Amino acid sequence: MAPAEESQIAPRPRYQTVVEADFLRRTGLDPNDDEDMQLYSLMKREVLAGVRRLSDAGYNDNGSESALQVEIFRIYQDASTATRLVYDRGVVGEGDQAHENWVIRWLLWNAMNQPNGR
Repeated sequence: MAPAEESQIAPRPRYQTVVEADFLRRTGLDPNDDEDMQLYSLMKREVLAGVRRLSDAGYNDNGSESALQVEIFRIYQDASTATRLVYDRGVVGEGDQAHENWVIRWLLWNAMNQPNGR
């Protein structure tokens, strides 16, 4: 790839740099609150269903960004009312321009890249 082309490609965010404690703080979940931790567990279960769908479709670390974005949207659409309230905190953009969800992406990244899904 020519150097000019490389400079036009935006770097992918490094979701692994946000540790779980920071994630919980940024989403407003209290690690000392049982209800918040039950909600966090439900979020992880919803995301694991997405990981299974991606895996069944042959997605891997080198998979397309568009496939990942479609799954992020699906997880959001299929979310319970309670988890969607937390996912709403991660929407990037407004209205029809909403194109990303950093909360779901962080959960997906961790589920796909960490041995214990944390």
